[in-house]
Amino acid sequence: MSKKLESEVWDLDRCAGCGACVATCSKRIVRFEDIEHPKKKKVVKTIGQTSKPLDVCHFCDMEGFNLCDLSCPRIKKEWPDGPVLKTTMIRTKGKVPSEEPNEIIAYLLSSAMQAGMIDGVIVTDVDPWTLVPYPKVATSISEVIEAAGNQYIWSPTLEGLKEAIYKKGLKRLAVVGTPCVIQALQKMGEEDRNALKYIMSKIKVKVGLFCSGIYRVDALKDISGAVGVPITNLQTISVNQKDDKLKVTTYDGKSKEMKLSDATKLIRKGCGRCYDLTSEFSDISIGPIGAKKGYATAIIRTGAGQNVLDNAVRHATLETKDGVDMKALKGAKDSKARRKQAEMMDDLKILMLEALRNPAKVEAAKAKFGEVYYKGTGGKEDKEKPKGRSSCGTCSLC
Repeated sequence: MSKKLESEVWDLDRCAGCGACVATCSKRIVRFEDIEHPKKKKVVKTIGQTSKPLDVCHFCDMEGFNLCDLSCPRIKKEWPDGPVLKTTMIRTKGKVPSEEPNEIIAYLLSSAMQAGMIDGVIVTDVDPWTLVPYPKVATSISEVIEAAGNQYIWSPTLEGLKEAIYKKGLKRLAVVGTPCVIQALQKMGEEDRNALKYIMSKIKVKVGLFCSGIYRVDALKDISGAVGVPITNLQTISVNQKDDKLKVTTYDGKSKEMKLSDATKLIRKGCGRCYDLTSEFSDISIGPIGAKKGYATAIIRTGAGQNVLDNAVRHATLETKDGVDMKALKGAKDSKARRKQAEMMDDLKILMLEALRNPAKVEAAKAKFGEVYYKGTGGKEDKEKPKGRSSCGTCSLC
């Protein structure tokens, strides 16, 4: 692991918590021991009676083999809009149709597994004793259906890659995740490294969720207190960005709600740097925004996404319908895109620190300063630059 991941991501509280760095660390020294970002295991080399700390990451730095850097979605500076082939409303088909994204995804992927399109799924499940979510590698239809699905409580989804690929030898994987997980997979696919190419060759379908932020694990106590339900009685948590609702379902079948906006303070710090609402680089992304009552919205982005959806429709497990409110969908996307200002501030901090060490970076830091404080991200006219010292006329960044 290079210093870049520490200085540009962990130290600035930008970690997405996706688990990509843990999954790709060839030395197996990066692990999650903190809810905000992973930590590097300390390795001590002992020769005789002498013990010294060993910088295992030094070897990766020398060889340019920093897979953790290359897979981290927060190190990439720009994330453009992803492709869109079709947008449709979707729900499960049966006597009691469901609009819940987790149930729709379970039916979508169980149909794909039945057809032999995939042989495993990395999905989120919940430990029934601790109520802590974890990445589960499901290899049967029953495991896919029974998994709780994403509860919007943090879990390092991509940690499951090691078990799925190296332990279970799966070759046709589907991965279900939030936008940061999808971005990590996209970044891994863009890099020219054999180890990352090998991982990506095993992933056939990326299913993305709509997401406005993931809650910390310790937020369970706050959520249970806010809805008045004992934490031991919580079964599932679902988020509806469209209605600004966080719904808790209990083991006795009852449900209670709280305002999604009231839970904002419980979101992980790293989520404040994400401006992707709809998992732009997935094969198919699913969420509630833009759909009419009784349906969710599905955005088909690639041929792989279209194939798994068509297969589920043929198996009569899902049904689709036109009528997505594109204005509502765009409004929600634009609202989250405002977080890009926080990302620009992080870039400015990094450049200013680099300029202190390297004078050649000063001009780039000045340019970024002007971009952040005078241009912003709204596409409006530049703000009038204040007059600074007579020697420079504008801020001299000193």
